[in-house]
Amino acid sequence: MPVLLSLDLAGRVGWACGAPGGSPSFGVLSLPQDAGLGRLLDDYDRWLTRTILDRSVTTILFESPILRAKRTHPLTARRLMSLAGLTELAAHLLKLDIWEASTLPVTKFFCGAARFKTGRGPAADREAKKAAVIAECHRRGWNAQDDDMADALALFAYAEAKIFSIARDRGFVSREAMARGLA
Repeated sequence: MPVLLSLDLAGRVGWACGAPGGSPSFGVLSLPQDAGLGRLLDDYDRWLTRTILDRSVTTILFESPILRAKRTHPLTARRLMSLAGLTELAAHLLKLDIWEASTLPVTKFFCGAARFKTGRGPAADREAKKAAVIAECHRRGWNAQDDDMADALALFAYAEAKIFSIARDRGFVSREAMARGLA
């Protein structure tokens, strides 16, 4: 039986894990921000490997790092890309199926809209998006306590619909699945 782990990669990693169609576990991993990148990556790698093995994860979906030109600090970009790279490495080493999704299609799928224009500026728009995702989680019976958990749950729901339900019917499979003969 497939077990999905969805990840919202950031300094606080939102995660959701479970069988597609079931009720996922979810939470947040807080990574050390002041101990250097090596420590942050080591903590994440240990948590990720333990989570994959303990929960018998077969598939990972993570949110693409959001890097905004001239707005994302280089250290933040390095952290986000490193977390994504470690996730892909773990999936490769453990022979898991791995997928990446951009935030806009996930949000549109989950909330019915990709962007939330408030007319009060980008910060207010981001807060409106976060509130909408959290509200949709609550509507679905998931008590997401913050936007990190909520984003991971939105990714989980997206994967259930796009990867596990219609993906095989439409011939949409990951390169790794095809290489391993799973598709």
